[in-house]
Amino acid sequence: MATVLKTNAERKAQRAITQGSYCKGLNLKAIKEVVERTLGHIGDNGMFAEYTMHDISHVEGVLNLFDKLIPQETLSVMTYADWLMIVLAVYFHDMGMFIPSKEYDERNKNGDFQHYKEEKLSAEDINQYVQSLEEEKRDKFLYQEYVRKNHGERIYEWIINCGTKTEEPYTLINDVLNPLDEPFRKALAEICKSHQLDELPTSLLCVDKAFGPHQQEKVNLLYTAVLLRSADLLHITCDRTPNIEYRLISPRNEISIMEWMKQQAVRSLDIKRERKIDGSIDDEKQPHTLEIQAEFSKAECYFAFTRYIQYAIKELEKCHSWCEESSKKNQNKYLFPWDGIDISRVVATGFCKEKLCFDICAGQGKEESLA
Repeated sequence: MATVLKTNAERKAQRAITQGSYCKGLNLKAIKEVVERTLGHIGDNGMFAEYTMHDISHVEGVLNLFDKLIPQETLSVMTYADWLMIVLAVYFHDMGMFIPSKEYDERNKNGDFQHYKEEKLSAEDINQYVQSLEEEKRDKFLYQEYVRKNHGERIYEWIINCGTKTEEPYTLINDVLNPLDEPFRKALAEICKSHQLDELPTSLLCVDKAFGPHQQEKVNLLYTAVLLRSADLLHITCDRTPNIEYRLISPRNEISIMEWMKQQAVRSLDIKRERKIDGSIDDEKQPHTLEIQAEFSKAECYFAFTRYIQYAIKELEKCHSWCEESSKKNQNKYLFPWDGIDISRVVATGFCKEKLCFDICAGQGKEESLA
């Protein structure tokens, strides 16, 4: 089947290729095909076999979220180069989870992994699941966790050095990214890496990085990095955990089971529109909250979900703060209004959504809701 550019973001990125001197000869469909094929091998050799989907459907899901996350005012000022950068960043951000067979076979030569393995196995709180595994399965589990933790750094390394190293996946990436100017490739690598970092590096605070003489060849690196990390974080709906794949994979690891069931319960993520005092929708106010609809029948999955949402809200607040400060400082319209997630429409079936705890105060037990 021929590769198709399905999303609005991809179609806008395609315009950059027809106009930008820094990307002359780039083939977006060829890039997507390489990404799709590579992501399709993430589960090879039993690696990440029980993880939620990191294939091309996740890529397209993230790209489709931009239709909701980017305000109309910002759409009017985004350049073709902005769109190309964000689409390529979404394409490549998870490719670092691919593990070539040779790399795993030579894992004992990897000093970083050996240190990671020793550290995990000596930890007092080591997961009972890991302790129960035979050595080969334990190595696979620990190696995939090591890669997951470092996949942003891995794709950074692959993109940065794709023109100088002769082994895979360097040459595969170079085949499709070779037409890009080196400064653009470097910025792309940094944005991919940044989605796993707590803070953005100074190099990504630039809001008008020029890759050519024209306005349409400038990229707001900060905004692009924010879009990647926020949309990746928010792609938690049930399309990422299709029921057929769940049944075929049949995860046994308790953490994997929890992740699949948690995301299968989430039906939609939408914009929560502002309302007037009388309850009617107020289209004059910019929405700033996202709304999730979901239904949980297992308490442990619901509480895992709420812990994730608490983390996601903190990340959104961070992204909102970065963009608000940058927009004011630079007098531009690159807006990221999102600073909250409403879960009031999340339904619990068969259990109470409120956790109860006891706060000992002056000898008296007091119930306190933590929901």
